[in-house]
Amino acid sequence: ERHRIHVEALQVTFHGENSDHQVGMDGDRLTCDCDFYKDWSTCSHTMALERVLAGIVPAQPLPA
Repeated sequence: ERHRIHVEALQVTFHGENSDHQVGMDGDRLTCDCDFYKDWSTCSHTMALERVLAGIVPAQPLPA
């Protein structure tokens, strides 16, 4: 029952073909150290983690 789980802290490493990236949870928001995230406040790493953890972490709002 995923709705009973609330993640309060999270830090993961994505092992990419070119480099590794650190993805974490800042409050209710996923963050990443990749360059794309710095410009767009979302990236493939945060979207992948959100998909893996669907129903456990809050859905991320689309960037403005």
